[in-house]
Amino acid sequence: MYTLFVTGEKKYVKLVAMPSVEQETYLLNTTIIQNISIGSESTNNIIYKNQAVPAKLATIQYTNDGWFVNSLVQKDPVYVNDEAIITSRLKMGMLFFYNGLKIIWMQNFLKINNPKNQLV
Repeated sequence: MYTLFVTGEKKYVKLVAMPSVEQETYLLNTTIIQNISIGSESTNNIIYKNQAVPAKLATIQYTNDGWFVNSLVQKDPVYVNDEAIITSRLKMGMLFFYNGLKIIWMQNFLKINNPKNQLV
């Protein structure tokens, strides 16, 4: 258990959640995989069965310029490193977050948590 003490002016406190310990590691072979789809629909590569998750949430795509995450939703934003994004180039250690799902980008592999066993 941790206690948070705030000193100085009482403005805003930013709390950052660390990924859960319930993670899986997925290796990426860019000669085979160049597009990863994320959403609640069974046709996605990463399926997150949660009522608040749209059928098509986001894609992670490989281009000559590197890997990019692209949000496919407008209503509730996809976050990368605490910023709502439409598209973002991925760098080592970046954290993708949407409604409990956390994906840590590690260049040649992904770390993915499994909140409430909703990841298929």
